[in-house]
Amino acid sequence: MGTCHLDGSFEAIDCRMAEWNYEGDLFMYVGAGAEPKTYWSGGHDREDLYYTVALPVPDDTPAATLTEMDAMAEPLGWRGSHYLDIHQDGSRTLRWRVRLLDYNMQTGEILGQLDTARFELGD
Repeated sequence: MGTCHLDGSFEAIDCRMAEWNYEGDLFMYVGAGAEPKTYWSGGHDREDLYYTVALPVPDDTPAATLTEMDAMAEPLGWRGSHYLDIHQDGSRTLRWRVRLLDYNMQTGEILGQLDTARFELGD
């Protein structure tokens, strides 16, 4: 079993873009190690923050199963997708993304946040 410890220090920034012609406040959060998933949500872009877990695994590891060990309220946590990255040198890395933060973009209010996430790797 492994645990992801996430740095919970996030900062809200103003993210209005002139080309959106959006008439209101918009905030997004940034934080160490966090990667945004950006997509159009009608009127402006939406930013969801994720942490990508990259776990080096032995060369003979098959595409393993992964189990989330802690219950996490949607939309936080992991939603079941992962992949085995096989590198040119034959080494392997298992990768998946964990959603860190849920927030209201118009107010900046944090609705939910993860500090840790535990996962178990199986065959």
